[in-house]
Formats: sequence, structure tokens, C-alpha cells
Amino acid sequence: MSKVWLNLSDIVASPEFSQQIEIERHQNGRFVKGRYQEDVKKIKMMAVVSATDEKRLEMIPEGDRNDTTKTIHTVDRIYMTQSEKSRGENKTSDVVLYNGDRYKVIAVIDADDYGFTESIISKIGVS
Repeated sequence: MSKVWLNLSDIVASPEFSQQIEIERHQNGRFVKGRYQEDVKKIKMMAVVSATDEKRLEMIPEGDRNDTTKTIHTVDRIYMTQSEKSRGENKTSDVVLYNGDRYKVIAVIDADDYGFTESIISKIGVS
């Protein structure tokens, strides 16, 4: 732990700024009868949710692609796809359930020294 004097975890956890979200954590994937399956754990946590680049439109030859992203700040850790071979664990990116939509974690900015984790999430499915 660094000796940073500014800890923002109180702001991130404050009820005035945060709201409850649900995380689907997928881990320990394996093939069962030819199909890939993962254990799914649902976790409720408090987060500050804000717009990143609310809507980005890419015009490509195959058609228009609309991408909705948000930024979330949490005191609890959020994960992206990773493999921890030393512990025999495989994890895919967390899925965030927010306002009835599903978002996949696409980036995690580690700000542990300041008491929070910042993550960029991208909407999964139809906008």
C-alpha cells in the first residue's frame, strides 16, 4: 500500500453518489460434454456510474455499429479476462447488470492507492 494521503473510497461508497449494481463473475471455465461452462457468482456492490463516451457510432462497410460505454467506480475489485495458472483459475470479464442492461468490463484502471477501482464497461446486446 502506498502512502498516498488522499483516499476517495468514502466518496465512491457514499449513498449520495453511488447506487447498487449487480456483477456476474464468471470463473473456472471447463469443457463438459463438448460445451464450455463456467461457474457464475452474482455479487451486489455499490458503484458510481457515469457516462464515458455515451454513444459512439462507427460507420463501417458492413453497417453502422453503435457502442454504448460507461465508467464505473467501485471500492470492490472488478475483473477483466485473466488466467491465474498458479492458482488454477480462469476468469472471464465480469458482466455488470445496470438499469436492466448488461455490460461487459473492457478495461480496469487500478487506483487502489486512492481507495477505488475504475472500470470501463461496454453494453452487450441491442441498444
